[in-house]
Amino acid sequence: MARMGTSVPKYKLVSFSGGKDSTAMLIILLEMGLSFDEILFYDTGAEFPEIYTHLTKVEKRLGVKITRLRPERPYLYWMHEHPIRRNKIRKGQKGYGWPMLKTRWCTRVLKVETEKLYLQKKGIALSPDALTRYIGLAFDEERRLKKRHNPCDVHPLVKFKITEKEALKLCYRYSFDWDGLYEKVRRTGCFWCPFQSLQELYQIYRHYPELWAKMEKLDEKCWNRFRPDYTLLQLSRRFKLQARQKNLFELISG
Repeated sequence: MARMGTSVPKYKLVSFSGGKDSTAMLIILLEMGLSFDEILFYDTGAEFPEIYTHLTKVEKRLGVKITRLRPERPYLYWMHEHPIRRNKIRKGQKGYGWPMLKTRWCTRVLKVETEKLYLQKKGIALSPDALTRYIGLAFDEERRLKKRHNPCDVHPLVKFKITEKEALKLCYRYSFDWDGLYEKVRRTGCFWCPFQSLQELYQIYRHYPELWAKMEKLDEKCWNRFRPDYTLLQLSRRFKLQARQKNLFELISG
């Protein structure tokens, strides 16, 4: 317990997703000699394989330690088994199902609440007087910035006007290339996120058939649809036709 008249220094936390923006932010913090106490990676269990490899590379090349933070219960528990108590329509049933626009339980449960519990165990209050959280949002992510109003959060990339494109270039200069991940997909969040565009989902179908197969099996057990307009089976059929048409076009053009 701190003595009267003394102040407890803020706990400075780097929120690290493993993508280009959070990696660029970490590089900048280190380049500028800005101190922090811990780097937290929020492991949802649904990250691209290249992200996990990237974490090890970052630790070795930048000389830092990354704490892998995992929820007490895995994604599949919340999706299929968690008892529903508050929802009037599904009360008494089990599983949140796929995240939906009005019920993005995944971020809340797997990241926000997991971090809150972790910090509470360390005796760190979730207040701007006790905590500074460095967030890797780029300067040109205006929509995401408007949604974030946490007084604990600091956005170094915004402060130094670094865009997403510039962030990726900085990472490449440090030889962080994610084994070509950004040449396949645009975003590197959970690979089975239903809020991805059809083009993003097609890239997963095309480049990561083993991950797509996991998504299909998951969809078979779920009470709601992957998207309001498509099931994963319907998307698979659409993408298979799309791939055939693309191969035919390339054959004719060649």
